[in-house]
Amino acid sequence: MAAIDLNKFYSGLDRIFAKFDPKAVQEYLEKNLAEADASGDIKGATAVLNELSGLYRVQGRFADAVEASNRSLYNLRQMGQKDTENYATALINLADIYVAAGRYKEALDMFRSAENILVSLGLQEDYRMAALYNNISSVYRALGDRYMALETANKAMEIIENHDFGADVETDIATTCINLGEAQISCGIYDDAEKNLNRACEIYARRTGNRDGHYPAALYALARLAVRRGDYESAEKNISEAMRLVENVSGRGKYYQTLARALEAVRERRNR
Repeated sequence: MAAIDLNKFYSGLDRIFAKFDPKAVQEYLEKNLAEADASGDIKGATAVLNELSGLYRVQGRFADAVEASNRSLYNLRQMGQKDTENYATALINLADIYVAAGRYKEALDMFRSAENILVSLGLQEDYRMAALYNNISSVYRALGDRYMALETANKAMEIIENHDFGADVETDIATTCINLGEAQISCGIYDDAEKNLNRACEIYARRTGNRDGHYPAALYALARLAVRRGDYESAEKNISEAMRLVENVSGRGKYYQTLARALEAVRERRNR
């Protein structure tokens, strides 16, 4: 059996994704993995495993996702690619699975291992490092280490603002502003947090027509900041706007319900 034609594999995957059929995507990936394994195509198997681990993560099949990701890392080592960019990317993928599963300490270990590889390759100012530091900051927040969360969020902002990464960098600045603002709230740096979160909201409103999924997160963070300041009127206003945006984009799903509960809590505190 011949090795997988990766160009054909990815084009086929794109066509199935376009049909929004998760079951068909899974069947396609598992079929290609079986064919790669049968032919001893380690490179092809690794490519499929990377996609499959992401799918399992989205499905909440965390044990399967971890297994697929670890198989991918093993294959990369077998191909002599340890301590390469590819290996760092695979570590980040595994860390994302751990984050989704709430296994934050393990996620942090994977993110830091990826960081060490990328820095050793001279990529410490690379665009991807900003996203990595944002992820690390979020994990530190989840672990309750607010000062490390702030330090790594500042690293992300420094990288993304001090380099010209292209025309789309502004929306990435907005995402980083949210992460930094969240960390600043945790550390009681309220004025700077407000500036960063308002900057994110301004960028999203201007660049994405209020349809970016991160925009409601910025509004919700502003609402939490307002609650800390005792400004329940502003908190209610921002949560209500976040709910409107979420409903317009994705309906009244899980995040909408989270916002609805937060709004109810704010109204209760305001009426005391």
